[in-house]
Amino acid sequence: MDRNEQKDVFNIFHDGSISDLNRTSNSLMFKIEIEYLAEMINEKCFYCELVNCEKFSFRFWSDENKGCCSS
Repeated sequence: MDRNEQKDVFNIFHDGSISDLNRTSNSLMFKIEIEYLAEMINEKCFYCELVNCEKFSFRFWSDENKGCCSS
């Protein structure tokens, strides 16, 4: 999956909450709870796995860093 596809997937979950996070030697797995989207496909939540993930960072959104992650 290329970076634009990855960005699109993460944009779908922008209203969600990460409720669980697990790291193994080469992957990062997390649970995303977003009720209205999950109900659309008759699920409770979504699970995401980043394979061969060497580094993962998260930054809270604020006016100061708008556009910091644009391509």
